[in-house]
Amino acid sequence: MAPEYAAEGIFSIKSDVFSFGVLVLEIVSGKKNRGFVHKEHSHNLLGHAWGLHKEGRSLELVAACIDESICSSEVIRLIHVGLLCVQPRPEDRPTMYSVILMFGSDCVLPPPKFPDHCYKNTTTDTPTYSNNELTLTMLNYRLLPYSSSKMITTLMKQGVANFWFFMVVLCALITCTTAADTIRANQTIRNGETIISAEQNFELGFFNPKNSTNWYVGIWYKRISTGTVMWVANRNAPLSNNSGELSLTLQGILLLRNNAGNIIWSSNDDAYLPSVRKPVAQLLDTGNVIVREENGNPEDPIWQSFDFPMDTFVPGMKFGKDLVTGIKRYFTSWKSENDPSLGEHTLIVRNGGKIVFRAGPWNGVRFSGEPYLRTNSIYRFEFVLDQREMYFHFDLRNSSVVTRVVMKPSGSLEGLLWIENRQEWLLLWSPQTDSCDRYGLCGSFAYCNIEDNSPACECLKGFKPTLTNQWDDWSQGCHRSTSLDCGPGELFRKYSGLKLPDTQKSWFNQSMDLDECEMVCKENCGIHRLNLTG
Repeated sequence: MAPEYAAEGIFSIKSDVFSFGVLVLEIVSGKKNRGFVHKEHSHNLLGHAWGLHKEGRSLELVAACIDESICSSEVIRLIHVGLLCVQPRPEDRPTMYSVILMFGSDCVLPPPKFPDHCYKNTTTDTPTYSNNELTLTMLNYRLLPYSSSKMITTLMKQGVANFWFFMVVLCALITCTTAADTIRANQTIRNGETIISAEQNFELGFFNPKNSTNWYVGIWYKRISTGTVMWVANRNAPLSNNSGELSLTLQGILLLRNNAGNIIWSSNDDAYLPSVRKPVAQLLDTGNVIVREENGNPEDPIWQSFDFPMDTFVPGMKFGKDLVTGIKRYFTSWKSENDPSLGEHTLIVRNGGKIVFRAGPWNGVRFSGEPYLRTNSIYRFEFVLDQREMYFHFDLRNSSVVTRVVMKPSGSLEGLLWIENRQEWLLLWSPQTDSCDRYGLCGSFAYCNIEDNSPACECLKGFKPTLTNQWDDWSQGCHRSTSLDCGPGELFRKYSGLKLPDTQKSWFNQSMDLDECEMVCKENCGIHRLNLTG
């Protein structure tokens, strides 16, 4: 809004020129004048542009998404003309006809006139808005009123070809500021601004949970009416208000700052980051936000949110460990339905520091302790173990299906399917556990008999209870009745239908066959069991 109109209600053709100049500077910078904040001064976008121009640093205003091949002298001239259009005094501003001539010629441009106190941001407790009935607002950009539109139409009829050139340049640049799936270096996202994946499956931006005053950066389902959040960046460092700012640095690091400019979350967790020339952050249709080279392969990102899952497991995610980088991908519940901070439960289901449930080893079809997690008409499950990674993941047989697995704050695990015509999540499955699913219920060298509850625990053959006087206390498990000789006469006893013991501290050799494995086990008295399932 032109200063003379804001202060005295005076409107003229030069007011339109002012609006045009604001639009030019917003498009070139990729930022909006309203709400513009800079950590080093209190000027708005116009004052910031003038300060850079005065110091000969106009190119620092240019949005990172503008192609480097654009002639820098033309961009500087574009900024210069924009500053001439937003001069505080109407009489100092050029006419629209002069503006078009400036773009189409090499004439020397006069210096802009700006008082030092001009165009500083002001703070107010009341919302600001325009009562100008001659303007329209769409997508936060001011449209030219009828008077200037009529003038431009007249100029077009006069055959001012350079006008067309300028409009083509503006159309090319405006793509930098429209909602897309990408954040480029030095671009920012504030509250009310989002990026949306290409097929509009997911959206990234600021949100605050119901009945909460905290604000977070998160990813949610775009097409789902409930606005289900599936990932939160700053789950343990919420913003106290909606004045945060998410940006991407030239080093390819996503930073979240509060209104004081302090960093409260960073995608760099001190892990090694390869050098990057032109980083971009992109929200994929899988719900994964990645940082990559501008022309790089999305399958080989520098950083990705899927390496740091929250409470939600979606198709394409990996649940496991990267054996090269050491990254562990696991799921942890929200603290409550309205608090995404770190909850008490982790998959493998852990209550605080105590494991309460585990899925068992992969048998080639499913995890032995989770019969409901097997390939079906909706899911396709796979367990991968190689020299680089060890992980479990699932994909969809029909890409149009929307499904997720979520760990609830209560610790329960739920497989959910979105039903479009009912606009709700349908519960597909949830683990049906019994007393024998309690982790470590019977202790070492014992097993839980689900068919006989009196008592539930029994020792393996050749073992006896450690606490012989307390048959209802199996916390200490069992111990051998007779010591091993480790001689040639020792044999292995076969058990079937059991969930195999925890393999976190097991040793394996993929190059051995079962006979070789058995021989090694017999030669080592420290080995107590042999997995003959292959």
